[in-house]
Amino acid sequence: MPQQHTGAVEVLIGVLARAEEASNRIQAAKALAELGPEAKAAVPALIAALNDSDEQVRGQVVRALGRIGPDAAAAVGPLLEVARKERSGFVDISNAIVQIGKPAVPALVAQATKSPPWSSQSRYALFLLGDLGPKAREAVPALADLLRDEVLAFLVAKTLLKIDPENANAIATLLEVMRKPSDVNDDLRAAEVLIHTKRKKEVLPFLIKALPRGHKDQDEEPWQVAGIAMLLWELGPEAKQAAPVLAKRLKEVEPRAEPCLIHIAGPLLKIDPGNQVARDTLLSHISLLKDNLNPPSPVLVPETLFTIEVATLLGRDAKQLIPRLEQLLNSEYPEIREAAERGLKVIRGDKK
Repeated sequence: MPQQHTGAVEVLIGVLARAEEASNRIQAAKALAELGPEAKAAVPALIAALNDSDEQVRGQVVRALGRIGPDAAAAVGPLLEVARKERSGFVDISNAIVQIGKPAVPALVAQATKSPPWSSQSRYALFLLGDLGPKAREAVPALADLLRDEVLAFLVAKTLLKIDPENANAIATLLEVMRKPSDVNDDLRAAEVLIHTKRKKEVLPFLIKALPRGHKDQDEEPWQVAGIAMLLWELGPEAKQAAPVLAKRLKEVEPRAEPCLIHIAGPLLKIDPGNQVARDTLLSHISLLKDNLNPPSPVLVPETLFTIEVATLLGRDAKQLIPRLEQLLNSEYPEIREAAERGLKVIRGDKK
């Protein structure tokens, strides 16, 4: 660490520990966060400050620990304890632990395996291990043992597949969930995970079977069909055998459920590009596609990308959407700009 930073860290530690004004302690924590790994000497002081009386100070301290990264490994246990007690700041604590990375794994494994399986602490630790992805590979043996716990089996399998996308034990567990007579929602939760593995083709029969099963709540049924259709979207033309039953369910959608139409017709057109029912439905509800092509907030980026691809599948029939796609060429999100450019070439019929 540069000498000037060493001195600065010492000063900031003093301010954080002794300043009477909360605003000064907040600024000290912010400054330590800006120094990142170079502020590793401040970790003990930051851990102590997790008990500061001021909520804003505590929030800045959490962010500083995350910015320090792996050198803040000693803070993982205290951060998990804060998460257990606090009702706010959950996202910042989660982000900080994920930023600390691989050194956080032992504490997370301990919490996942030693807490009661129905407890929020166990589930929270599993979510964080999943967020760590391949960095949490050392947790795999302990998590494999947890697959035997019926309460946690689904969440453990999902976590394992985030760490190791082709984990055989996790895939087998989820396939077993789908083979057993169960609530359709359990099947769909398992399918949603398996669809991103090399065994994804084995999901198709379950999705087709789920389509005509319906839902006890008639208001929810079209949206459940849309959810299944979006999983079929992931399979693309490999799911063409689902087209007839999906087309049937599309025709059954009532006017009050119109907003879900593009999430059924779009996947139907992708798995069966020549399906006229899907094409006609999308073209007769082009306004829904237009609405989805407004400049998105971060949370709506996937929805916008989906809509652009649906428009692209429509080809020259989607000329009404050209002005909206042209606007998206200036999007702040590069993936949207690239998708809009590809879509415009297809819709305009450009040969280049």
